Amino acid sequence: MKTQLADKLLVRDWVASNIGDEYIIPLLGAWDSFD
Repeated sequence: MKTQLADKLLVRDWVASNIGDEYIIPLLGAWDSFD
């Protein structure tokens, strides 16, 4: 549970299912590398 809540992308699924989609801010992007 703690690892899911610490992950910025995985926590979005948890928030959507437990609290609601209205609390999720738009995601600008998810990258594998900062290059």
